[in-house]
Amino acid sequence: MTVVAYTYSLETFFDDCRASLLADNGPDGQAAVRRHLLQLLRHPKLIYNFLGPDPTPGRSLLHQEPATGMHVFVHVYDSAGLSKPHDHGPCWIVYGNLTGHTDMIDYRRRDDGSQAGYADLEATRSYRVKAGEAELFPVGAIHETAHPEGPSILIRVISGDMDKVWRHTFNPAKQTVTDRPPRPERD
Repeated sequence: MTVVAYTYSLETFFDDCRASLLADNGPDGQAAVRRHLLQLLRHPKLIYNFLGPDPTPGRSLLHQEPATGMHVFVHVYDSAGLSKPHDHGPCWIVYGNLTGHTDMIDYRRRDDGSQAGYADLEATRSYRVKAGEAELFPVGAIHETAHPEGPSILIRVISGDMDKVWRHTFNPAKQTVTDRPPRPERD
């Protein structure tokens, strides 16, 4: 009997995601990307090899996929942080924690979006994404994230270039929504 060792690599992860999205870029393909990210999170050495022995805080592009528009980022947090409730415009996103955890709150919009600057949000779910776990946020999902005091490493797989899309930031207490235009080109 021959035993074949299965080795997961970053290239395998990228190939798996590409194949899944080319086969179905809808909910089933997105769910497959989440499963592939969970597989990648089981191999933390792959990310540490990319980051090096002393990861620099901030965002690093791990991969950009021309065939699907997918972007994969590694975020290294060395201090606590909290985002305002936000969406990702026309993009879906998968968050996965390599280390640390991320506290999430999901929201749903109770108004119909017809009144400029106004949004009535309701928190629908509060939970923690722990190391080795991943969550999928479909197009239109609204959520906020909180990161504890570092170090914490997060992998984000996004269906497009977030620097080039319109999105929204929400203030539930004031019932406001603010448009966030595309960002200027980064170096």
